[in-house]
Amino acid sequence: MSDSRLGGNPAGSTLDVIIALWGRAFTTVRRTPRLLALSVVLGIALWVFVTEDEDPSIAGVFPSQIPVTFVNVGQDLAVANNLGTVDLRIEASEERWESLTASNFEATVNLAGLTAREQSVPVRVDVTGTRGVRILAVEPPAITVNLEQVVSRIIPVEPRLLGAPPSGFEIVQTVPERVTVEILGPESLVELAERAVAEINVTGITVGFQQVAELVPRGASEGRIRGLSVHPSTVSVRVDVQKSTVSKTVPFTVELLGEPASGYRVAGVTVTPSVARIEGTLEVLQDMEQIRLGFVRLDGADRDIRVSLVGAVRRGVTATDGASARVVVAIEPVLGSTVLTVVPETNGVPDDLVADLGDQVVTVELEGPLPLLNSLEPGDVRAEVDVGAIDAEAADLDGEAVEVDAEVVVVAPRNITIREWRPASLSVTLTPLPTGDEG
Repeated sequence: MSDSRLGGNPAGSTLDVIIALWGRAFTTVRRTPRLLALSVVLGIALWVFVTEDEDPSIAGVFPSQIPVTFVNVGQDLAVANNLGTVDLRIEASEERWESLTASNFEATVNLAGLTAREQSVPVRVDVTGTRGVRILAVEPPAITVNLEQVVSRIIPVEPRLLGAPPSGFEIVQTVPERVTVEILGPESLVELAERAVAEINVTGITVGFQQVAELVPRGASEGRIRGLSVHPSTVSVRVDVQKSTVSKTVPFTVELLGEPASGYRVAGVTVTPSVARIEGTLEVLQDMEQIRLGFVRLDGADRDIRVSLVGAVRRGVTATDGASARVVVAIEPVLGSTVLTVVPETNGVPDDLVADLGDQVVTVELEGPLPLLNSLEPGDVRAEVDVGAIDAEAADLDGEAVEVDAEVVVVAPRNITIREWRPASLSVTLTPLPTGDEG
């Protein structure tokens, strides 16, 4: 009957067994309190074992070095040396290792009660900001600390410029609001400090300005001396900036030496470019009104002269586009006038007539380049009377000589202008030639 009951309802049978066991255990624990405490301890150990098995601890050297700082330094004492860093060997779970940083550790030396001397002090490392990390070892376990008396000293303030203003500007002066400051610290470090440097960046600055800068104690080697305090720690510095260069436009000039050929003159001088843009300090540029290109020799020139010249620029002056120019000296003949007396000639005389002008002359006024006028030779200017244009019938020769007026035409070489001639016409005596019948 019992077997039939178990086989028919196994779940109910199991529950009855658990209830029975729990009742017996509870009764036993009530009768023996020590057994209760043991059970709790065993339960915690079992939990730790299971947890450790799931996320095991890893021991190793922490990859970052930890800087050492000091605490509880005595009054009127200061640390004169760099305390350096320490390496740590730690133990933590794999998950915790992945999240650890150097900021989770504090390495300190306790200087309470120590006097001014060099001594070895143990390093204490604390874990901060996390749990489950154990410090296994600190290397080195102790460091040397040099304690010295705190002294003070007055040192000068030195503004120091970083960079430079752009071209055309300069720093006139730097004026700190105070010229000295007090430094405090270990005696050996205070003795090294020579100045408190205030660094001012002037890169690209074109106007004056005021800036507050940190004061950094520096020694003869210009290195920063750490471990000192500066009072006050900052200083206001005024920086005055002015335009160092100005610019102006001045003309190119050229000097002509000698004379052109006789009968020629200088018609003009062309300089290309005609001006130059120059830069320099105000003092240098204020009396500079031109750039001299030098000289051009004419030496009897009878045509244009073309040369390239480079001007002389004084020291401290820059010609932004260069100081060279192309110079053209235009040479042209001098225009003049002259009056010539020309013996007229006849042309176009018919074969049966004789034309006689007698001793008449023509006065011709000419104008043109003097070289041409001066080089005229006899016969270059002609006064002509065209007898062929006279109407013989109208002249009514009738076998006798007659006088008629004929127009005068004057001819001159090219490039010479005939202004006028006098008279405009001449009296021509036309005489028929005798025929054979008359002979």
